[in-house]
Amino acid sequence: ASHAPLWVPLSLLALGGLLLLLPPVAGLPLPAYLAIALWLLGGIALVPHGASLAGGLLRRDAVARAGPAAWLAAQRVAATPGGTGAALGGIVASVALAAAMAIMVTSFRSSVDSWLDTVLPADLYASVDGSAADAGFDAAAQQRIIATPGVERAEFLRSTRISLDASRPAVVVLARPIDANEPQRRLPITGRLLAAPAGTVPIWVSEAVADIYGWTPGRPVALPLERSPAADDRTAMSIAGKDAMFHVSGVWRDYGRQHGAIAIDLADWQRLTGDDRITDAALWLAGGAHAEGVAASLRATLAEHEQLRLRSAGAIREASLNIFDRSFAVTWALEAVAIVVALFGVASAWSTEAIARAREFGMLRHLGLSATAIVRQFAIEAAALVSVAVAWGLAIGAAIALVLVHRVNPQSFHWTMDTRWPLAELAAAGVALIVLAVIVATIAARQVSGMAPVRAVREDW
Repeated sequence: ASHAPLWVPLSLLALGGLLLLLPPVAGLPLPAYLAIALWLLGGIALVPHGASLAGGLLRRDAVARAGPAAWLAAQRVAATPGGTGAALGGIVASVALAAAMAIMVTSFRSSVDSWLDTVLPADLYASVDGSAADAGFDAAAQQRIIATPGVERAEFLRSTRISLDASRPAVVVLARPIDANEPQRRLPITGRLLAAPAGTVPIWVSEAVADIYGWTPGRPVALPLERSPAADDRTAMSIAGKDAMFHVSGVWRDYGRQHGAIAIDLADWQRLTGDDRITDAALWLAGGAHAEGVAASLRATLAEHEQLRLRSAGAIREASLNIFDRSFAVTWALEAVAIVVALFGVASAWSTEAIARAREFGMLRHLGLSATAIVRQFAIEAAALVSVAVAWGLAIGAAIALVLVHRVNPQSFHWTMDTRWPLAELAAAGVALIVLAVIVATIAARQVSGMAPVRAVREDW
């Protein structure tokens, strides 16, 4: 059967690669989506060429010496590479989409899991609403938290919001103890770290802030911080320009705040704003202490805070991952649908192919080939062609997954993730498709080749 010249699919693949160089359109990664579509089309158009390659490999002497069934299978695949092109193209598309979704979701979940390891180092977390100027835990409450039985160590954090651009949502400022020499101990840093020059205050911005506002490491910036009304000098003061200059010392990954977050050392925050209230406490428990008992003591100690929230690191992790799994349940469902479509494609393609070749099988029987050899030939063809389709689908799926992970997600949500490859799941799905093709081909060929040779070729008389 005829198929598109080789330059057509190669051009589609190349054009898709060039589209990845373009920026998003109106905040949407439209060029990346178009690149994915072109790669799928180009990949499907390459299937007949892959079948020709498989036929050439089967024609090698080592295969030919395996017997007449292998030799006939090689000749058939090489001579008609497009004979099952439509069916194989559907398998390629289904496998590619399923693999891309599996790699993307696995990468995202693994990255979220690693992120939680970094941002949840303590055993127990306490928090209150800090939206009001006088809200949060004051110095006395902080001392009571530290003195609570079962608490070995505590770190405090102040969370508030500031506006960097009136046309955009507010950005969260997280003031917490951060060692400027080792910020990666408290923040999931990505990329390089730069020391703050003398006279500047180091800050670390999330990927969303770096992407949206262009705050890259090494850049001096101003923050619209205000002096707390509770401070000794009650004059409102914008910490900007000559008053204080901030230095972007690094970028960190944050999956919790899509509109951006800025981390600053708690001591710098308190010095600049005069605000010693905190909204969150990370608590490390002493040996033998139980989170439930310590939480009960804290509720009694901090009874004046009606909105007090106490959660263990394990509970936060479990809730976060449950939300993730529920959010991506539809993605797993779509992946399952794609695999089912591929399975039906394999079954229908080889059943139809066997019926269409009934006369060919009858002629081979007239020439003396046994029914067993015909079944073996057809099974070898199915295994070879479906293997090509699965391997090529997995390759295209991996390429699409890299686009989703490194282009679509950063351009859509302003965060990055590390690539993780679910090799066992992908290999199992690929092997299942190949095995199914061989089983279907064997059953179909056995039924067709079992017909009387005269009956099989009677339409040729």
